[in-house]
Amino acid sequence: MGLFLMASGLGSLLGSGLLQAAVAAGWLSPHHLGNINECRLHLYFFTLAAVQAATLVAFSLLIVRPHARRKRAALAARGGCR
Repeated sequence: MGLFLMASGLGSLLGSGLLQAAVAAGWLSPHHLGNINECRLHLYFFTLAAVQAATLVAFSLLIVRPHARRKRAALAARGGCR
């Protein structure tokens, strides 16, 4: 439960930071937040997609490497490939 709450809080903090960065970059302006028709939200959502893609790559590398290492260790323990 604590890990979930920590991840939720961290995600909220990073999300609000990304929103403030979008405002600073000019993609969103404070007086247009009620009317999204004049904002450039596509840039914000492309940035979110890039963050998700980077997270997927990092997660895949963290999962695949230990699994491959365990598989190699098991093969070595059995005496190699047969």
